[in-house]
Amino acid sequence: MVSRAPRTVHYIDIGPLVHDIACHPQGERKRRGGATYRPPANSSVLVHNLKGPAAFLFAWEHMQPETMPYEHERCKQQVYRNGAPKRSPPGARRERREQRAVATAAKGGGGRSGGGRRRRRKERPEAAGVSSSNR
Repeated sequence: MVSRAPRTVHYIDIGPLVHDIACHPQGERKRRGGATYRPPANSSVLVHNLKGPAAFLFAWEHMQPETMPYEHERCKQQVYRNGAPKRSPPGARRERREQRAVATAAKGGGGRSGGGRRRRRKERPEAAGVSSSNR
């Protein structure tokens, strides 16, 4: 028994009706399926991962009783920022970091910041004429 209600409680699985938004070239077919990532449909109860006003509008329009036909290009424009995917492809972040490191090294910069005042190195005791046996 899951509930302490005085009457019988019937649970309904709404998993197929709750999903993350995603644009797909075969979106018309995909939005009728039960996948986790798909365009919204009028059968959707909740659509997750909407990142801007245009994405909310797109989801709202497609969740109405008289749903609009799916247009992949429009979906990409409204759901993704400026037509670009929300996330960078795998490895893109590392590649950008490596490009910045190469550019910094080419300019002669070093370290993380690449700028600022350079600190003088502390002299080692051996370099200052103090031998390790005199310590």
